[in-house]
Amino acid sequence: MGDPMKLVVMALATGSISMTLARSRMFREVRWWLARGRPEWVWDFVKCPWCMSHWIAAGVILAIGKPVAVAGNVWLDFVLTWMAVVALAPAAAFLIYRCYGDLPPVPTEQEWKFPVPDDDEVT
Repeated sequence: MGDPMKLVVMALATGSISMTLARSRMFREVRWWLARGRPEWVWDFVKCPWCMSHWIAAGVILAIGKPVAVAGNVWLDFVLTWMAVVALAPAAAFLIYRCYGDLPPVPTEQEWKFPVPDDDEVT
């Protein structure tokens, strides 16, 4: 597979994975579990496809095993490939969700914050 095509495939995978994890109903409970009782930035991370795509892209590039050769330096090639995939991933995610419908709304604070049980409720 040529380098430009590899970049497109990595961006499609990153966009699809990050949107599925960050916005689909299928992973809603996982997002809520991750955010419960943790700092606000954790919730911002798990509900934001853009934020999540940075780490998903790094994982995709590492899983493939070789970044797209641009500069001839492995670390620089990794960073450039990483940022290129992150830049292209939203376009892929947009196309995927346009095919299947609009994004579900991000839950309100009351919907995602679980109440802390009282001592009387703990068994």
